[in-house]
Amino acid sequence: MSQNTTIVTTPDTWTLLTDSDVISLSFQVVQAPSKVFFKGTVGANPPSTLAGSFVYKAEETGEYAIRLADMFPGIAATRLYAWSHDAADITVSHA
Repeated sequence: MSQNTTIVTTPDTWTLLTDSDVISLSFQVVQAPSKVFFKGTVGANPPSTLAGSFVYKAEETGEYAIRLADMFPGIAATRLYAWSHDAADITVSHA
């Protein structure tokens, strides 16, 4: 299912950013008091660790129209999750 929205993450919890399997997406950290970790998964099961995550510093960082296969070439990622110690506002857009 397509979406173009801002998602507020739950502190210290993996938050699903994609509401279906996707090939590519755009995302931007709009507001976050601390670093945000991003990790791709195969299917909707959340990650169990921060290992293998990409870290984005707070605010105004993200990716534009990036393929999950390019971001996580070691797995066939279909979903994207975010994790932060604090609530973070992340704008997400995907088909």
